[in-house]
Amino acid sequence: MFREESELFRELVGRLDSLSYSEQVSLMRHPPECVLRPFALMVAAYCDESEDKHPPLTAQAFAVSGIFGHSVNVFDLERHWRAMLTKHRLSDFHMVDCENATHGTPYEWMSRDQRDCLQRDFIGVIVNKAEVWHYATAIELEPYRARWELLERNRQYFVKPYYLAFQHQVEMIAKTLDAGGFPAGDCVAFTFDQQKEYEGKAKELYDWLLHGEHDQITYYERLGSLGFESRLKFIALQAADTFAYESRKYVREVELMKLPPRWQWQMFADSKRTQVKGITGPALDEVARMCGWV
Repeated sequence: MFREESELFRELVGRLDSLSYSEQVSLMRHPPECVLRPFALMVAAYCDESEDKHPPLTAQAFAVSGIFGHSVNVFDLERHWRAMLTKHRLSDFHMVDCENATHGTPYEWMSRDQRDCLQRDFIGVIVNKAEVWHYATAIELEPYRARWELLERNRQYFVKPYYLAFQHQVEMIAKTLDAGGFPAGDCVAFTFDQQKEYEGKAKELYDWLLHGEHDQITYYERLGSLGFESRLKFIALQAADTFAYESRKYVREVELMKLPPRWQWQMFADSKRTQVKGITGPALDEVARMCGWV
């Protein structure tokens, strides 16, 4: 008997060579007419980092941020994102280049109004077109650097702020599954933006979280696969990049400098699915105390 293929099934088959691991599993496990929850075998999280590079006298922050949700909702996000790229005749969307009209990019000759329109459209995809959450871990860099010797002595080669933010972001998302009542078998497939400087050691840290002999990690059963991929191939990473930029700007300008929030940030906040955790000096001291470093 003929069964009509769903739009979701056709969309996945149409880009078979570039499917993520979770998408491949979904495609193998479910019939062509599947549309909704049967595709949600796991939670997919796409994460990116953003760093302030201003002069030392200004407030600085480092953020690792993620977009995550059931696989089917992340697929929806990617589908709408591709449609928006087609609408604006772009091969990809990069928030920092759009914001700054970076030389040599498609945004170089765009007006401020044109670039605002782009940002509003792409942020709108994230907050309106798919049921995904937006979490960020931001580290205030000045107090972090002031405690560099303590961190270096106790965290060894994981001393760079990326690794602390990476670990905290993984923990935030994994623990959300418990707090949100996700079934016991659900786990998170993490995909981070390619970052040659960090990914080798980040994989070691993730393996320690997953298999290490420690009793502090209560969420290890929620940890699935970990990959580092290109945002040109994995479209959801472009959404993660957009949120990473805005969450870092929010921490620096609103939390540290006490400026009013940008309208871009307000779009995320209004969705009620956004959470930012800041790691400041007192929080770093508490981490040191809990770990027995001091």
